[in-house]
Amino acid sequence: MNKVNALNSINFKAYGIIERKPEPDNNTNPQKLENDLKQTAALGKSQINFKGRKLNLNKKDLLFLSSLTASFGLSADYLDKAKQTLSEFLSDNDFKSMDDFAGQNYIAEQVNLADKLRTAMDMDGDDADDRLSFITDMVIERCEAGEDYFPEYIDYHETVKRKEEEEARLKEGVKSYIQRERNNDERLINTLSNTFELNNIEKNKLREIIDSFLDKYKAVSLKQFGSIDDAEIIANLTDQITKEFKLNEYDNLLISSEIIERIMSADKYIPKLNPLDRNEEISQRDKSVFLEIMNSYNIDWKTQESLYLAMKNDAYKNNYSSIWDLFNKGNKMNQFKETDTILNSLNLRSLKTDLLIDFNLALKNLDAIHEKNRAKEYEAKDRYTKQSAVICQLENRYGLSMENIEKLLDYFKTQKLDYSTANDRWKAVYDISDLLNISSKEVNEIITKINSMDEDELDEYNLKLSRLIMSKSREV
Repeated sequence: MNKVNALNSINFKAYGIIERKPEPDNNTNPQKLENDLKQTAALGKSQINFKGRKLNLNKKDLLFLSSLTASFGLSADYLDKAKQTLSEFLSDNDFKSMDDFAGQNYIAEQVNLADKLRTAMDMDGDDADDRLSFITDMVIERCEAGEDYFPEYIDYHETVKRKEEEEARLKEGVKSYIQRERNNDERLINTLSNTFELNNIEKNKLREIIDSFLDKYKAVSLKQFGSIDDAEIIANLTDQITKEFKLNEYDNLLISSEIIERIMSADKYIPKLNPLDRNEEISQRDKSVFLEIMNSYNIDWKTQESLYLAMKNDAYKNNYSSIWDLFNKGNKMNQFKETDTILNSLNLRSLKTDLLIDFNLALKNLDAIHEKNRAKEYEAKDRYTKQSAVICQLENRYGLSMENIEKLLDYFKTQKLDYSTANDRWKAVYDISDLLNISSKEVNEIITKINSMDEDELDEYNLKLSRLIMSKSREV
């Protein structure tokens, strides 16, 4: 008879413990069966000692102690110490069993017992805290399970090993993440250096500026500055770079846009900036005409962005000053690899011929198309700034809720009103007063006041509205 059967025999015969013998199950997991037998054997051994010492411990508490000492591979002497410790703890606290101190209200008692058991089992070494944490988890599990408690065998040393392996994987993951984001930062440095034609000395200076910036904020990469609260910090970095290399205000805007692009990138940052962007007039014209054509086909923005970037890269590589130079007479599209690849992609393959026709036609009317678009953009900008001013003025007078701000924003999306004309102004007055259930007279006063503001004063309301929306969103 092996030890397991012998102990089971003592358990059932000597002490008359009545339990139903399980029917054989061909599907029983061998590992689980072995664990269950170990627990039953340990319980039998615990009860022998229990009967000899007459300690006040119930069956489930004994099973817990057996499982606990088995997890650490401890001898019967330590099991006796653990039983004595638990018995004294229950007696001192007027508990009948560990069932009596379950739940959050007894966290202090659970931790106290775990610490006492750790001391009783001589676990005061270097990993004492880890052992205490392990014991505490087992105490909580026992308390919460109550009469349903029956543990699975858990080897503490295997648990530690798995934990160390997991920590090693996490550490490697963090290391890989940091390296990836630093590579993205370096890609940004290369992009800015190329765009603004920095020599090696200047490029190293740019790297020093960014490294010092990261050190100042104890950051490992620019990726960590993605919060709206970091906007001013990033603006300061942009200003520092602009000043260092004596760049202009438009260059400052390009740098800011590209840094934000890098920060908001997912895994791999793909630069959007190249030297062609530095010519403000041509760059804006090219983008305006490009979007005019794209929007006529309802092409999604991601595909648009990929095609525009490809055209811009091919134009730069071929020493062109404009993306439309790609379509000069005599050029074949297959000589421009990036552009040709995007045009042959699944999203654009069926539109390729039509797009090439439109691109060639646009080449002959670039300025006219751009002027038309610029007039529409100016009109839209003027309308948006006045709408922003209306919302901010209404907030100053009435204290709008986020719900009412959203109503106004939805309303303005459907309207293209010219607030300087009487008909449009009065339409807006009546619509807004009805929407918010406020005086039309006061709404008219607000719009009349806004119509008298100059462009610089109106422009300030774009930022004011953004701040207002952020502040209201936090209140919700």
